[in-house]
Amino acid sequence: MATAGGGAPQAERVVAPASRDLRVDALVYLAYAAFAAILLLGGTTFFTYRTWAGFAAPTYLLATALSLLVAQRSRAPGRARAGIQAMTAAGALLLPTGALVGSWAAGQAGAVHPEVVAVARAAARLVAGEFPYLDDAGGALDAYDYTPYLPAMILFGLPRAVLGPAPYTDPRVVFAAVATAAVVAAAVLAGQGSVTPRAVQLAALGPLTALPLCSGGHDLPVVAGTVLGLVLLAPAGRQGGPPARPVLAGIVLGLTVAMKVTAVVPVVLAVAMFLTLRRPRTALAFAGAAAGTAALTVLPFLLVDAEALVRNVLLHPAGLESARLLATTPFPGVLLAESGVLGRAGGVALLAVVAAALLVGIARRPPREVRAVLEWSALCLLAAILLAPSSRAGYLLYPLVLIVVARTAGPWRRGADGSGSDRLAGRRGQGDATCRNPSSSAG
Repeated sequence: MATAGGGAPQAERVVAPASRDLRVDALVYLAYAAFAAILLLGGTTFFTYRTWAGFAAPTYLLATALSLLVAQRSRAPGRARAGIQAMTAAGALLLPTGALVGSWAAGQAGAVHPEVVAVARAAARLVAGEFPYLDDAGGALDAYDYTPYLPAMILFGLPRAVLGPAPYTDPRVVFAAVATAAVVAAAVLAGQGSVTPRAVQLAALGPLTALPLCSGGHDLPVVAGTVLGLVLLAPAGRQGGPPARPVLAGIVLGLTVAMKVTAVVPVVLAVAMFLTLRRPRTALAFAGAAAGTAALTVLPFLLVDAEALVRNVLLHPAGLESARLLATTPFPGVLLAESGVLGRAGGVALLAVVAAALLVGIARRPPREVRAVLEWSALCLLAAILLAPSSRAGYLLYPLVLIVVARTAGPWRRGADGSGSDRLAGRRGQGDATCRNPSSSAG
């Protein structure tokens, strides 16, 4: 009797935090539902977004109701929470993506965004023996003619170029498959318990992930590859061991750089981390692997037609070509750039000032652990997104995922130098008992 009576308070202590988490879940799902409802009720004219909202709005509302119900009545809230997240993933990600992929395969042009078409077109040109980046030799280019991605991104269009149009060759399916594989690999490397339900809800189930997955999806493998590469820098093995796989991490991050220049920021910060930790050889091995992988992928295209590559990949995304970008979000940098020559100059000056301030901050507090690399990367990318003369709301996926991984995907307690300050703490029981510096494991 005493044992049973003594166990009841412990069970209540376990269930109570889970119930609070579910109530927070309900608020987050409700915010997601409100966003989807705005799109559905006239907030957009895009067929892709309206299709997604038609699936997502009721799904998020159902997730809200179920979260509140489980918080009140369930004796196993953890399992129920996982079930709600699985239902949400099916209704807000898988079903609308499947519907849009099928629609495009059936000939519905509006069921896909131009970035997917650009990747598919570039891959088709490559398979046909042509240079994948268009230039204006045959006339002025319009916004639909550009391929604003580095060569590794073109690989995602090869299945469609080789096998023909089909749902399984849709670049969005390939984007999602590669991103999922990278996330699963990162979770396995991080260890049991490294991916928390809150991280899944914020980084995977919300509109910033679901909308790109359905309509475009090209940013997903970039951000997933970035996370995998940084996880590879966290030491695997027992305490005091060497950094884990810096060369493999460099290769992975080099491939992400060869998809999109966004990934350069985490690479530079990771090099700064190793230099701060006085590991120049590791920094050199990592940087050499990253730079070498990116160069081997991009250099052949530069040698064929550097001008076309630069115009497509750098000048057009920066808004420096005559053809306007297809979609922009009125962030401060965009508004300044569109207000005239002085506004553009002021926007560039503001971006330079903020960049200088970030560099000073990094110099004063250089990253000494992988979590700090994630956090600084998120902050730098957020500043660039908000202040760049051309930008889109979808780019916010990058800082969102990086900061969520840093803050909710388990604290990083074993440093990149193996000192015990920066380890992915999936095994919290072991970590609390063995960590030499518990104060560094907040999160």
